Amino acid sequence: MDMNELKKMSPEQQNKILEDVRREANTQTVLSLVSAFSEKCTQRCITSPGLSLSGSEKQCLQRCVDRWMDSFNIVASTFAVKAQREMSGLGFGSMNEGPSFS
Repeated sequence: MDMNELKKMSPEQQNKILEDVRREANTQTVLSLVSAFSEKCTQRCITSPGLSLSGSEKQCLQRCVDRWMDSFNIVASTFAVKAQREMSGLGFGSMNEGPSFS
């Protein structure tokens, strides 16, 4: 879809497209996050692969995942604040309004 097609859409249609893009981006972010912490935490915590996890491996995995999630939340909230400032500076007002392509 190009900009000319977007310009021909109603504001409601434009907002629907933007919401779909945001939703897909969020899904991809979550999948990337899960992949990253799965790989890193598994490498760090599982020292002797077997049929089950030891108590210390389970505890290590839980702490590792918690740290990843805390880090992600800090980065995400910092990004959201910065994006909000930039969008406001561009004249879009709140992020909920979305831009108009017309």
